[in-house]
Amino acid sequence: MQFLSGIPSFWLAAALILGFNSGAYAQSLVVRQRLPDFTLPSALADYGQRLSEQRGRPLLLIFPGRCNDCAAALQPLQRLQAGFALQHLTSWVIWTPANNDRPPQLHIPVLQRPASDWPHPLASIRTPAVLLINPDGALAHHISGRLRELADLTQPVLTQWLDGLTTAGPDA
Repeated sequence: MQFLSGIPSFWLAAALILGFNSGAYAQSLVVRQRLPDFTLPSALADYGQRLSEQRGRPLLLIFPGRCNDCAAALQPLQRLQAGFALQHLTSWVIWTPANNDRPPQLHIPVLQRPASDWPHPLASIRTPAVLLINPDGALAHHISGRLRELADLTQPVLTQWLDGLTTAGPDA
């Protein structure tokens, strides 16, 4: 452990304590890692969505970050979803409420992320972001940027990814 010799023992101890006590909240997402299952309630209706029920289909998860009635900013992503519907793409918005924020009114499901700490790797997502989830439930792509620019950033990646899934077949 020669590489540790120059680090003061206080900082080593602090890093170990923080690392071991952070639990599931410190999990980060890794491309090709299968996401643990989750169920989130709809922010607008009396139903929810479960990740494991989407296995076998490509999934686009949209994390707008804090937004109050931000449907206008999400419209380009909703149009992007509609353009790929024939390729069986499913999309969800994972909305995080704050104060008296209102969820965006969209044609794609808007799911409400828990306001408190959520023990899931998705809780570590820096928003705004889009995640592309493979049909097997593994993370394929993580795209981040400004909310109004996410559709432009996502479109070429989404096109190439879905074309690759089609070429590789259903078991890819």
